[in-house]
Amino acid sequence: MTGKQRRKMRHDKGFCVECDNPPVPGRLMCANHAAMDRIRKARFRSKGHCVDCCKPAEVGHIRCSYHLDLQRLANRSYYRRNQRRLLEASSRIKKKRKAEGVCTGCGAPLYPDTDSGKVTCVNCRIAFFKGVL
Repeated sequence: MTGKQRRKMRHDKGFCVECDNPPVPGRLMCANHAAMDRIRKARFRSKGHCVDCCKPAEVGHIRCSYHLDLQRLANRSYYRRNQRRLLEASSRIKKKRKAEGVCTGCGAPLYPDTDSGKVTCVNCRIAFFKGVL
């Protein structure tokens, strides 16, 4: 049995994927293995290595090009599956922020002298026009 099969079997049975202890609620690992995984990833990150495989990470990222592509595919797939829910949540947040009189982009307070009649702060407007947001 390969390690991947063993981890899947443990996950299917409701155990930590690394051992037979119960996982932290909503997670795949027990508290002990989750802590060890965080330490391992922090060590790789500090050396400029990919947090998944220890190869050199892409500049400005924490993953190598291979794992960066895999993560991008996973993110796109997640967004496609949950697009309606994510857009509704974003809309709720923006409506709540607008009612509170704060920036709908970041939640910062709006100032009457620079933001009068606007729903976003100066910083968010600048970032939007620069193409950052």
